[in-house]
Amino acid sequence: MNADRARIARRRAGSTGALRPGPRSPAWQPRAAASAGAARATGPRLLELAGRFIDVLLVVVIAIGLTGVVLGRLLPAAEHPVYIVAGPSMGEALPVGSAVVLDQVAPDDLVPGDIVTLQSGPQRAVFTHRIVRIIERDGATWIETRGDANPTADPSITPASAVVGRVAVAIPEAGYVLMLLSTIQGVVLILAVGGLLLALGWWLGSLADEWAVAAARGAVRASATSR
Repeated sequence: MNADRARIARRRAGSTGALRPGPRSPAWQPRAAASAGAARATGPRLLELAGRFIDVLLVVVIAIGLTGVVLGRLLPAAEHPVYIVAGPSMGEALPVGSAVVLDQVAPDDLVPGDIVTLQSGPQRAVFTHRIVRIIERDGATWIETRGDANPTADPSITPASAVVGRVAVAIPEAGYVLMLLSTIQGVVLILAVGGLLLALGWWLGSLADEWAVAAARGAVRASATSR
């Protein structure tokens, strides 16, 4: 009786043991190696993409800085004043935030249709409007102006001698760059962002070098193992 029970127990143990998974066959090894290789290949690609993105951002920061230098320093020094459009009176012709570069112009050269920046009134307010009419009065030239988005002309005529300059170039959104770089905080911000991007680029370059060294070592070990 006891012998029968022992045989039954051994059979059960044998059948249960047959269901247990044994060690992985060599067929799993290529799959594991392929997964590891894919992981090693993905890392450098991500680092490369991140590096390119940082390079683009760095170019944008440099472009902002150069734009500020050219518009804020070089052009005014060359007698081409630069002003920022702060109001919507010129509509789509000069959107808010545009930077306008002016040419010096003689009063006799002004014609209707010119967009000019002028100073008017006791407060010497500066604005940019289009000339709609030229008026000769008492031997002097006067102009009537109107904003393209305004339904009527400006309430008073202005002597042509009050014209600061005629708009030669209008650069949309560039006025915001000038406003940013006209403050100490803006300059510090641009320098800080540029420095941060340079540091990130250096760090990503170091990581890429480490990945390359690790990949080379892995390739050497794999070659040695295959032998």
